[in-house]
Amino acid sequence: MTAVSSACYRRVLGSVCTSMDGRRTPASRIAFPLDSCKKRPYPRHIPTGPKGMESLTIDGRTLPILAGDTILDTARRGGIDIPTLCWYPKLPTVGNCRICLVTVAESDKLQPACATPAEDGMIIQSEDEASVTNRRGVLDLLLQRYPGDHLANGGRTAPRNEFEEYVVRYDVPVRAARELPLRLGDERPGDVMIQHDMSLCILCTRCVRACESIQEVGVLDVGQRGASTEIIVGGDGDPDHASCTWCGECVRVCPTNAIFEVLPRSRFTPESIRHPDRVVRSICPYCGVGCQIDVAVKDEQIMRVTSPWIEDDTPNNGSTCVKGRFGYDFTDHRDRLQVPLIRKGWVRNGDTWTWTGEFPRMREGPWPTIQQLGGTRKPRPPKRSIGKPPQTG
Repeated sequence: MTAVSSACYRRVLGSVCTSMDGRRTPASRIAFPLDSCKKRPYPRHIPTGPKGMESLTIDGRTLPILAGDTILDTARRGGIDIPTLCWYPKLPTVGNCRICLVTVAESDKLQPACATPAEDGMIIQSEDEASVTNRRGVLDLLLQRYPGDHLANGGRTAPRNEFEEYVVRYDVPVRAARELPLRLGDERPGDVMIQHDMSLCILCTRCVRACESIQEVGVLDVGQRGASTEIIVGGDGDPDHASCTWCGECVRVCPTNAIFEVLPRSRFTPESIRHPDRVVRSICPYCGVGCQIDVAVKDEQIMRVTSPWIEDDTPNNGSTCVKGRFGYDFTDHRDRLQVPLIRKGWVRNGDTWTWTGEFPRMREGPWPTIQQLGGTRKPRPPKRSIGKPPQTG
């Protein structure tokens, strides 16, 4: 008989059980094992967390578990970086990259951290020999689809993307640059904001799930089979004909820069854009929703705009529209106003002026009109009525 811990038992209320000798016993005093205990893939260990709180141990650190957590959720909240390529916040979990496999005590095989529920008392190793060997093997296989010259020519010292950072981190050997066969979709029509280089695609499907789950448009999909599998654009292949909103979610989640943002200034490179001088938290200046944005600044110029993942309720919840992400060329435009202008006659100029000197001129105007423009004691009338005698009564 398999032993089941006392914590896994429940009591059944509201019925009476009769034993073989005829004695009637209230069912509330009879314990039955929970179904979840019978199916539990991992044996329970002695809890090591605070009293009354479930916890697990990852790489020697005891971390609390929240309801619905996976191993990856608990690890990231505790500051432990378990590498992932297919997993991303807010996206459905698919667990197809297999780079997040970790060792769970008393389990006979590695488990995907992104899809394995966190259990009280688990003992996990994320950087042991078995886990690291598996990651090196997965990265080596993915490099078969990846142009070697991207890492051979300086990529070791300045990784361009998330995938290259993992290759460098686990010291995966990069083969010499070679001519890869052109795959369908490598030369894909782009846009002034978003471009594609599908020779860098590792088929993690982040972009497909982001387009479907976050933006709910479904422009991207997985096409073909086997070695010919690729990410395709729905319809005739033209994003404009596939209801693409150019929100940039696919750019944000891509771990290899196969889908990338066209940099507004040629002097910014993919390497430099990953290392701005500072990132400023701000609010999108366009509409009145108040979306929160992160502005990456280098040499006092805007390099790119993203939206932060924030746990509390924010209007945009980490997403932006096409204007909020890409519409910032106006900041350095030559026609942008640098100083306030005053119309004198039919000519506008930027002569030096002060409010003290201009207030007397404002008083020369008709007082009812000034009240209509700046008054706060009555509702503001429509613009077409400004300058007309105010209505009374």
